[in-house]
Amino acid sequence: MTSDRDASARYLENWQDEVDSAAEYRAMGAAEPDPRLAKVYANLAAMEETHIAFWEKRCRLRSPAARPSGALACRTSVAQWGDPSFRSCHAI
Repeated sequence: MTSDRDASARYLENWQDEVDSAAEYRAMGAAEPDPRLAKVYANLAAMEETHIAFWEKRCRLRSPAARPSGALACRTSVAQWGDPSFRSCHAI
């Protein structure tokens, strides 16, 4: 059985993954020259935003004082600096 502490950590990790994914999709959309594909990335980012809200709600229900930071993971922050290899490696 999963402890409350384990569940809280898992919820926070899931939330962070969604924050990072939304940021990555927004960055890929901004860098995409094809407007149709850019819209696909924007739609994916919007979907991730709903996932962020889902996990944030779970985090706060488990611990009302919990406030996810909103900070991007290091890999996402570095990717958004414009590393051209990011787009080719992650746009699958």
